[in-house]
Amino acid sequence: MLISDFINIHTHFKPLALNEFVIRNAYLFPQKPTNTQCGFSYGIHPWFVSKYSWDQTEKTILQILAEPGLQAVGEIGLDKLKPLWDKQIYFFEKQTLLAQKFNKPVIVHCVKSFYELIPVIKKINTPFILHGYEGNLLQTQALAKMEHVYFSFGPGQFRNPAKVKATLDFLSPHRIFLETDTHRMPVERVYREALKIVKIKEAAFRQQIQQNYQQVFGISSSYNQ
Repeated sequence: MLISDFINIHTHFKPLALNEFVIRNAYLFPQKPTNTQCGFSYGIHPWFVSKYSWDQTEKTILQILAEPGLQAVGEIGLDKLKPLWDKQIYFFEKQTLLAQKFNKPVIVHCVKSFYELIPVIKKINTPFILHGYEGNLLQTQALAKMEHVYFSFGPGQFRNPAKVKATLDFLSPHRIFLETDTHRMPVERVYREALKIVKIKEAAFRQQIQQNYQQVFGISSSYNQ
């Protein structure tokens, strides 16, 4: 199977260029991918746990996990700027257990909660991708000790060049992904920003992220099942 030039590990949109493969957040529109450029993820975001009971959520996720295009559980996570903290933790832990059971990576939303995140990650044997990662260097060092943790960066992070540079300088390239999140743009533009920082040639950098994708998901980045 062919590998797309640019992998967008987390977006809310369909592919915006012919040379990219995306994992689309399907919280609002759970559906099968319509082409080989798109897989999807599904999970209950911490902002929305107030809308659901766990019994209802579990049934929905179990149904969607059976869909062939479902590649990850997420985005799910913890956000201290939002209410219902105990329920956030409960939903996050339950969804990570389902991800582990079905051998799916987890795409994580985390705001001011990295130290609460770490004990959960330690208990679950599946890859975690921290999307829109903005942790400080001490948090990055702690999280990077866990080999099943990966870090994803999007347009929002590159607005703070000094901080994202410090993080990317510390991380090994085999732990990195890029994304567009809620920004409607081809992910190639994010790669261009990253290449201003990482000391890797473009072709090698693209190949490394392709390899990261294959390592985490165990499948080609041109979806065909």
